[in-house]
Order: sequence, then structure tokens, then C-alpha cells
Amino acid sequence: MQKKYTLYWSIEAFVVFVLSIGYMLTKNTVFAKCVLNEYFNILCPTCGGTRCVMSFIKFNWKDSFFYNPIIFFTLIYLIILNIVFLINYISKKDRFKFLFPNEVKFVIYACVLVIYGIVRNIL
Repeated sequence: MQKKYTLYWSIEAFVVFVLSIGYMLTKNTVFAKCVLNEYFNILCPTCGGTRCVMSFIKFNWKDSFFYNPIIFFTLIYLIILNIVFLINYISKKDRFKFLFPNEVKFVIYACVLVIYGIVRNIL
């Protein structure tokens, strides 16, 4: 059980490191443009995701939500998931198993992304 959580924490530390470096590098620069938006004038489901993450890191959650609600809720889910991993690691028990990702949740998430992308372009 300890090896499983060590892998999770290693991945999380790497993600935080990459986000920190990315934030420092893009603090005073213009973000890259979406290829679909630039050439076809279509908003993909993740357009605004970088601005969403940067606003989220700066605790500007209202703007973060309006940049991209799907990425906003994904960030909240990942934070809750990390708290659950921490609770499980400290208590050495597997609690809140219903929050853990599985194949069904990935399929649902992919469907939500596609539907969000379609609705976003219709409106």
C-alpha cells in the first residue's frame, strides 16, 4: 500500500513542479493560441484552460470558472482527490473509494468534454 501512494506523491510533486515552472515562464508572456480556434474559428473544450489554471493558482476563482468551467471543476476534483490520498496515506486505509478514477469515469469525462465542446460552439 505504501508503494502505491509513493508513486502518487511522486507524480503530484512532478506536476506541481511543472506548473510552478510554467507559471514562472508565462507570467509576463502571451499564451500560445489554440490551433482549432486560430484556423477554424472553433473553440475546443480546453480553450481557456491555461488562463483557467493560472487564475486558479492566483486564487481568482471567478475568472477561472468563466475561462473554462470544465477545467475549473477538474482542478477542484484533483484537489479533493489529493486530500483523499493524503487521508488514506495517514490513516493507512482505503476510504472514499468512489472518488478514485476508473474507466467509467474517464468515459463519462470524455463525453462531457465532447458535449461541452459542441454546446460551446453552438452558443
